[in-house]
Amino acid sequence: MKHSMKKIISLVLVLAMSLAISVPGFAATSPKAEKIDIDTKILNSDIRETSKNNIIPMGASKPTQTWNWSSGTYYGSADFNTAVYSNYNFQPSSNGELYVDFSGYYTKTIPSTDTGLTIECISSSNGSYVSWQTTIPSSSGKVTGGVRFYNLNTSDKYFFRISKPYPDYPFHLDFKVYR
Repeated sequence: MKHSMKKIISLVLVLAMSLAISVPGFAATSPKAEKIDIDTKILNSDIRETSKNNIIPMGASKPTQTWNWSSGTYYGSADFNTAVYSNYNFQPSSNGELYVDFSGYYTKTIPSTDTGLTIECISSSNGSYVSWQTTIPSSSGKVTGGVRFYNLNTSDKYFFRISKPYPDYPFHLDFKVYR
């Protein structure tokens, strides 16, 4: 009897372990960001073309409206000293992705050290965020690039906060958000 009980327990454990191995995990993956390559000629010409849309691209506070993707890619431009927010929340793609392409420059010469531009993708429901930073060389004061935010919750909406150091040095930014 003891021998058959051990077999039954062993069999139950083997079945439980094989089931655990074969069932995909449900653990949430955390949002991430990575640099992407962009075509800056397209970015700059797109922004000039869409500046006629009368969209207020950036604000000093968190957005209350959601961008309607049927209107297409979102384009914006901002001049700021410390930080700005996107004026819209954005629903990620069905793959949980949002992209931001940007081109910007300091409007006056910055100190002799390189500086950074930080883009935060912030959940509108709970305030959690994923941050990405790039370096702006002091030699030119200009930066161009793109970032992919991924593993985002597809049922959530996200907005962007873009910041930089040196509040006494104004910065001009052109950007687009797409998915």
